[in-house]
Amino acid sequence: MVLPDLFSGLEHAYGGADDVPGILARIARTDRADAREAVRDLGLRVCQQGGAVNQTTPYVVGPLLGLALDPGVLVRGEVVGLLLRITRSGRAWHSAARLAAPQYQQNYTERLEWENHLLRQVLAAGPRIVQLAESANAEIEKPAEELRQASAELVRRAREPLH
Repeated sequence: MVLPDLFSGLEHAYGGADDVPGILARIARTDRADAREAVRDLGLRVCQQGGAVNQTTPYVVGPLLGLALDPGVLVRGEVVGLLLRITRSGRAWHSAARLAAPQYQQNYTERLEWENHLLRQVLAAGPRIVQLAESANAEIEKPAEELRQASAELVRRAREPLH
């Protein structure tokens, strides 16, 4: 499903991201309880404290969208929920940087790069997000539409100047 090399050398909230491919594989399994736990585990790693992205976050967008679009995945609603949380968190560091005193701006450089990378991933995923939102699946219909709206909002907010 996901090449381990994609996450090699990346860091998430708990350290090295080499564990991410295994977590993504658990989400795709037919054991609903384990898949739900895997979504939760991944969320803790890539959506820091529920509201900020890290280096690994942009790299999970594509694989998560693939899982959300796969009718064989039993926890599609939870996957879309995680994508929604990630997307809504996509400008948290920019907001913090905007409020920081000028002498602390350099502390946000790397975090702003993560968010800009996430923005590029969300933009590239636009057609797949629309496809997900237009799906006839009742479990994901509402959260997928919320994801579409949050993606549009992320793009709109990205146009705001830092200062």
